[in-house]
Amino acid sequence: MQLVSLTTALLTTALAVGSASAQPPAPTILNYDTLYDHPDTPLSATACSADAGVLKGYKTFGEIPNYPHIAGSFFVEGFNSSSCGACYSLLYNRADGTQVVLSFTVVNSASGGFISSAQGVKDLTGLDINEFPGNALISILNVPSIDCGF
Repeated sequence: MQLVSLTTALLTTALAVGSASAQPPAPTILNYDTLYDHPDTPLSATACSADAGVLKGYKTFGEIPNYPHIAGSFFVEGFNSSSCGACYSLLYNRADGTQVVLSFTVVNSASGGFISSAQGVKDLTGLDINEFPGNALISILNVPSIDCGF
């Protein structure tokens, strides 16, 4: 819990202060696909199936260190993209004013924004999938892979 608070504090500080060398968070959308909710789904079913980079040695979604916080992303432009395995902090502003930041590992391509597991969306937004409006506005920031447990 302290790590989440520290990460939130650091990202909030970065958002408020803005560093000349740091990339500011970018807005995008978040949605879900229940494909990502099945830990036994093989990575070979995704665009990131080449067993390379930080994903080397991982065979299923459930083996990824920060599962179920995984996602498809528009950054993955095709098979074995250099964006496979990238770690992004996703920031969501809940209706009650709470700002939540969680790190997600990119495991697949997506046509727009980030597409995560239903559980990942629930953890970030606080909304049950039945309450989730779809295409929630989030901010993203590329962060070191250690933030995703690698």
